[in-house]
Amino acid sequence: MTNMHGVSGPGVAETFLVNIYLPNNVGYANMRVAKGEFTGGDILIGMNIIGTGDFAITNPGGVTQFSFRVPSQADICFVKQTNLANARAAKSQKKGPSNRGGQKHRRPKSQRKNKGKRKR
Repeated sequence: MTNMHGVSGPGVAETFLVNIYLPNNVGYANMRVAKGEFTGGDILIGMNIIGTGDFAITNPGGVTQFSFRVPSQADICFVKQTNLANARAAKSQKKGPSNRGGQKHRRPKSQRKNKGKRKR
């Protein structure tokens, strides 16, 4: 028995040593776990496991998904990705649609002062 503070509040719980195997064929041996009551799943994975790899939660199209890999392979920074996307969007808005992707806007030849003729 151990004192714990779980998702349902503080209490006393039975503890067990277990082996945990995740769907990606990663296993953790002899993990001390506490028995607790919660809804929405069979097991609550803690930071002691999540902290060993890369973990992300996404919600494309309203479907929540999570992904986990061990060992950690790369920095996943949604803030950096968002800032880059926002900077690109702001840059393209500054160019504007009449600007032809950054080219200088030129008057039609008929409206130019020299009417397109060069002085020699």
